[in-house]
Amino acid sequence: MDVATSWFVIVFVSVCFVGLAANLALIGIAFTKTPRMIEKYSKLVICSAMCDSIGLICAILVVPTEECFDKGDTVIVHFYGPCVFMGEESCWINFGILELM
Repeated sequence: MDVATSWFVIVFVSVCFVGLAANLALIGIAFTKTPRMIEKYSKLVICSAMCDSIGLICAILVVPTEECFDKGDTVIVHFYGPCVFMGEESCWINFGILELM
């Protein structure tokens, strides 16, 4: 792994952890501090934050990079996350979940 890729992985995972912490804080605030008037809206916020958290967890596990060839007709995906140690199928499953989120 070259220096640029190492920096990309470090920055990518750091941003994902910040997003995960923000979503967990949002879920906690929505559960504890929501006024009764907007209780129904807070359920939407909680669901959105939970989906974002699932996507961020998958992003941390996968850390994908894509290389395009032939003017964008061919894409090669490289995985640098912990899923590499769990097997290729694990990487593709997490990447699929990440793409759906």
